[in-house]
Order: sequence, then structure tokens, then C-alpha cells
Amino acid sequence: MEARASAKYIRISPRKVRLIADLIRGLPVEAAEHQLMVVPRRSCPLFLKLLNSATANAENTYNLKKENLYIKIIKVDSGSSLKRWMPKAMGRATPIIKRSSQIVIILDELKDTGKKKNKKVKKEEKPVVLDEMPQEGIVRTMEDVGVGTHGSKESLVKNIFDKTRVAKHRSQQNLDKLRSKGKFGLIKKIFRRKTI
Repeated sequence: MEARASAKYIRISPRKVRLIADLIRGLPVEAAEHQLMVVPRRSCPLFLKLLNSATANAENTYNLKKENLYIKIIKVDSGSSLKRWMPKAMGRATPIIKRSSQIVIILDELKDTGKKKNKKVKKEEKPVVLDEMPQEGIVRTMEDVGVGTHGSKESLVKNIFDKTRVAKHRSQQNLDKLRSKGKFGLIKKIFRRKTI
């Protein structure tokens, strides 16, 4: 049986946390604990706490022994990051990204004790055959565009092209009206391109 534990929004970069995750992946729980106590990294106490939580979950929910557990999956993903600014010379500012990480640990048994595992049975979906689809929907969509059922593909494409051209022309007219009224504001006038 698989037992899991997760920690979210840990304020350490995922790149630094993955170093420790790669170190203990696949180890038995006791060996991983010894490894985490020795390595001098900031994320080691967090991993130790998370590993203890996962073993407690395994012992309390599935009645598994700590000696019979190993780390099956350990995943480190990036969490949300805080965006800050650092002032620099000549009025500039450079971005600072304070990253966070999310860790998931899944434990499994070294030797199977014979307890039943719950497996969900997936239903097989029937594949859709295109020949069985009704043709009425296709005719309706062609009529919506403005081409009859006996129309050719060239006339369909021409009709769609004409509609997009009219929409572009209308949007250009609206843009010209806004420019003539001065709706763009002072800032846009100052920083506009010379060609407009």
C-alpha cells in the first residue's frame, strides 16, 4: 500500500531542494533518515519532517511497519514565486524572483505483506467512427456561413475571406475616428510612432 505526504509553498528554490530529493530517492526509510541527518543542507530538516509524516501515515492508516518501507516516488515541483525589485544605478530596477517549491513523497512496501490493494477498474470507451456521424450538422454549418448545400469549396473560402476583410475595414475606420477625436490621451501622443 502506498502512503504519501506533501509539503507546499516551501520558501527554498526547487533547484536546491532537488539535490536532496535525488540523494534519498529509492532508499529505505531508515537509510534516508540517516542520510538526511548527516547532510548539511537547509532543506534536510524539511525532508526529515515530511518523511516522518509519510511513515506515520503508513503506520496509522495501513498498519505498515517502518522497517518495511522505502521511498518509491519523490517529486519536487516549483510553487508560486514572489516578485520583488532591487534598485540599481541611474534610476534602474532589476527584478528579484523569490521561488518556492512543493514536495511530494510516496512510500511503498519493500516486501509485499499480502494485503489487498484497491484498484479502480477503468471502463473501456467505445471509439467514435466518423462514418456513423450524421451529415446534417455539416450542411447546417455551411448554410450558416452563407453557402448552400450545392456550393463549392472555393465559394465557401471566398465568403469567409470577404467577411474578415469587411471586419478589418470596420476596425480601421473605428481606429481612425478615435485618432481624430484625440481619445488616445497625452501619454500615447508623446510616445507614438512618427508614421501615425
